[in-house]
Amino acid sequence: MPRTEIQRYVLLAALGVLGYLLVYNWTQDHGQAPADTAPREAPRAGDAGLVGGDADVPPVAPPAAAGDVPGEELGGDSGLALPSAPVAADQLVHVRTPTLEVWIDRLG
Repeated sequence: MPRTEIQRYVLLAALGVLGYLLVYNWTQDHGQAPADTAPREAPRAGDAGLVGGDADVPPVAPPAAAGDVPGEELGGDSGLALPSAPVAADQLVHVRTPTLEVWIDRLG
């Protein structure tokens, strides 16, 4: 058997041993949880972890009607400025909100 074939088999065996040791150490570090731990009981829906029960929880607000529009009660202006006309592909889009004023390149 030529010397290069022997080197190939030795390197292949070393690679196999190294792979085995890596998997073995990984299972030692990240293996399954110990089997002696008992599963915990899930909390009941009424408890929610509160000592005083549900007495301190405020009631849920009723859903909004279908005709309600956010911002109507503030004068009808939502504070967002939309582009007034279509712009060319090489132009920037100016967006102004109550907290930000930005220029967005339409080409990215």
